[in-house]
Amino acid sequence: MSRSATNDQCPRLPSALAALAAALLMQDPALSQPQQQPTAREQLQALFAESWAVDLKFDPLFATHCGVHDYNHLLPNVLPEAEAAYAARNRQFLQRLAAIDRSRLAPQEQISYDVFRRLKQDALAEFELGA
Repeated sequence: MSRSATNDQCPRLPSALAALAAALLMQDPALSQPQQQPTAREQLQALFAESWAVDLKFDPLFATHCGVHDYNHLLPNVLPEAEAAYAARNRQFLQRLAAIDRSRLAPQEQISYDVFRRLKQDALAEFELGA
């Protein structure tokens, strides 16, 4: 290929790349649209799932009772440091819960929101009282 042929093709490269990128974006709608913030419902569901996983790991006997056998080889860690770490996680869950707009939830989800908040507040109160 001669040098002039190469120079003739180079200006086309950026436009070819742009066309390829546009074609890829049109094939995958997730790439062509800006990422949307999760809905209040999605945030709440994610919070519940993460909290459940933390609860199961914190209390392996409860996990086994619930049919989750990932922690069968463990016993609960009752050291003060472990209890304090669990309380800190519950505080974080309450902060994340407060950031979710309760008014944007369906009525049943609002009840779940309230029950979750009460359970985490009670768990923190028990920790703080040394119960």
